[in-house]
Amino acid sequence: MKTTVEFMEREKVEEAALALLNRHDLLGNAAVNPVAVASAEGIEVFSIQLSDDSVCGILRKERDQYCIYVNADHHPHRMRYTIAHEIGHYVLHRDIVETFVDKEINLYRKPQSLESARDRQSAMMEVQANMFAAALLMPGPSVRKQYAHTKDIQALAKMFGVSREAMGHRISNLGLQ
Repeated sequence: MKTTVEFMEREKVEEAALALLNRHDLLGNAAVNPVAVASAEGIEVFSIQLSDDSVCGILRKERDQYCIYVNADHHPHRMRYTIAHEIGHYVLHRDIVETFVDKEINLYRKPQSLESARDRQSAMMEVQANMFAAALLMPGPSVRKQYAHTKDIQALAKMFGVSREAMGHRISNLGLQ
């Protein structure tokens, strides 16, 4: 088992997400179903009510299988993103940590703003899982293709089943705007 997380360029994270979609023949023009992706990887997904509403999702190894628990009280876009984020932890970090509990406040931390090496490593994993989630739900090739047809961010967000804000960030990160 690895003990530290390695810095990954955005391109490598993008490649990992695309490889996963291609491996299970889930890359297309329609919105990616993160539950189908998880299922294809042998991960069970449960939508549950959590006592702590700040918890978005949990990835945990139980016996010999990974499970994702997503907060049932969150907006459907948030739930889709959380599942994709937890799949990112599974693909990128399962050799380092077997359980991730992701709170809303954790999802946007920046590694350089934290004091300890452990905090920076944890934050780096969160950033990587966020990049992975965006690449999984809004695959670069699909977004580029659809963006060539319409520049309407709201229409693209609806097409990919994400929030307008998420689509705006994705378009920007892909250098389309």
